[in-house]
Amino acid sequence: MKQITQNATYTINNTSYSISLKDVLFNAFKLTHTNLSYRDLKISFLKDSISNEINAIEDNSQADYQLQILLNRLEMVDLMDAAGVDIEDIEFCVNDIITNEEIDYYRNFELTPRGFYKEVNLRRGEAQLH
Repeated sequence: MKQITQNATYTINNTSYSISLKDVLFNAFKLTHTNLSYRDLKISFLKDSISNEINAIEDNSQADYQLQILLNRLEMVDLMDAAGVDIEDIEFCVNDIITNEEIDYYRNFELTPRGFYKEVNLRRGEAQLH
């Protein structure tokens, strides 16, 4: 059996993500042969992409910082998914750099879609003032 090694790249809001074609085919199989919803598949695809970025981190002075940001993004996907935030908004927000302080804040914040959007807009407004 031939090993599939090519990668597919897609871009959301000027951030490129790479995922192996093997993962794409597997996700397509999951969609057609399981009871996964489109949303569940998109969440899975997004998490696979972030995991691939983690695996691609090169050992350098920025490696720990890059790893922490990507792990925070993975956790943020889970938090937003559990809160019922729209998948398009999850994809948009996860492209932002998510610092340790932000993820700590959201871990302690009872996320609802409305509350999430309100807090994100407030925090972005505060960031623009500084």
